[in-house]
Amino acid sequence: NKAELVRSMDYPAITAMDEFSRGPSHVTMLANPILDRGTVSITNQDEKVSVKVCADDDWMVVGTDNTNGSGDDMDLYNSSNVLDEAIRNRFDLYVRVPYAPETVERDIITQLAGDTLSSDDIRKLAHFSAMCHKGYSDRKIRTAFSIRNLIAIVALCKPGTSITQAIGLNFQNRVSKSEQPDIAEMVRAIWGA
Repeated sequence: NKAELVRSMDYPAITAMDEFSRGPSHVTMLANPILDRGTVSITNQDEKVSVKVCADDDWMVVGTDNTNGSGDDMDLYNSSNVLDEAIRNRFDLYVRVPYAPETVERDIITQLAGDTLSSDDIRKLAHFSAMCHKGYSDRKIRTAFSIRNLIAIVALCKPGTSITQAIGLNFQNRVSKSEQPDIAEMVRAIWGA
């Protein structure tokens, strides 16, 4: 019985390995032959026979990672491992996905919010998000703010929670105590609350 990964190799597909660097090295190293040659040998436990499985020509693997496989120098992703150079070398390309621009996030919030938030609050929440991204990129704050946060904040607003309360519940209460005054100041600067 083939595992999902091996079964996916039979088809023209993209197989995603999310948070790849969080896997223990003895597991990530098992991906070497798959990434290198598109093959894997599996053993049928009943018959003790090793079978070589070759990937479809249009099958590919992508891995996601917050540290580019090189570990974390800020202790934000401390469960991520530094990937062995042999495994890193088997990924053909590396792509950094930047945060969405403020205008795109504004459109996302508009879609999520429906008539829950005013256009002014939508604009302000997109601006708050952009400020968090900038602060994180500049290493002035250590807690990332993502689309997940936007989704949660909008969801918290739907039953009537104010947007500043929703930010407090979802984000401000999660950041370190040393960051909380900075986040509170950003909220005050934007909403005047």
